[in-house]
Amino acid sequence: MRFLKNFIMICCILVLPLAAKAAVAPKPLDLTNKSDITDIKKIRNFYFATQKLFLACVKSGKGDADCKCKYKKYYVYLKQLTKQTFENHPEWLRLDELRYIEDDQIKSVMTRQLRRLTSQELLCVRVTF
Repeated sequence: MRFLKNFIMICCILVLPLAAKAAVAPKPLDLTNKSDITDIKKIRNFYFATQKLFLACVKSGKGDADCKCKYKKYYVYLKQLTKQTFENHPEWLRLDELRYIEDDQIKSVMTRQLRRLTSQELLCVRVTF
């Protein structure tokens, strides 16, 4: 009987916070305002273009750090663009996902990735002899 009580108590301690967190998870925001869609499309398109260049660089045999530094100006611009957009739309910071429709397809941007991107610092050092 005591084991059962302890088991139930442990389950409540571990499971209830997870269930509560899942219950209050923010829903995605479906953007309809043309200006908002333009803002997020600009970031999304530039992000994917930069990722494509980065992945091609990595596939060529270079390391992650080398490839990020190779395209540093792209990452710096993307970071600036993202920061500026979040300053104009601070409510987006609380959301996990922004969505919009383009060519009858739902396009999505995960704000967590953008927040992580804006918090990263690229340290690129060139050594020449």
